[in-house]
Amino acid sequence: RMGGTYPQLENEEDVVREAMRCVHRRALEGVFAWAERFEDTLETAMELADRSRVDIGQMYAEVLVLRMMESLAEHILHAPERLHQIYFEVLEAAKEDTERKCHVDA
Repeated sequence: RMGGTYPQLENEEDVVREAMRCVHRRALEGVFAWAERFEDTLETAMELADRSRVDIGQMYAEVLVLRMMESLAEHILHAPERLHQIYFEVLEAAKEDTERKCHVDA
């Protein structure tokens, strides 16, 4: 513990919840910093800041989605040909789609 006060953690469920809240705060701190700068995203930023009443599974899913998006961005940054491949797949799928609905598994 590096300063600050921590709630008394009485059982394993409390420990897991507090650990997930900590991971959630750390993982989404960039999102929060961005969102709090704008009036139209401030309310959502405040919701992200207080996850005390949110289900652990939802917090885990939010972190997982963000991390997946970050990972995809890293791949595209270091391998721009992957973006070209996905775009090509979209174009090819659109050619075959007579109903003008496009679904790509890339």
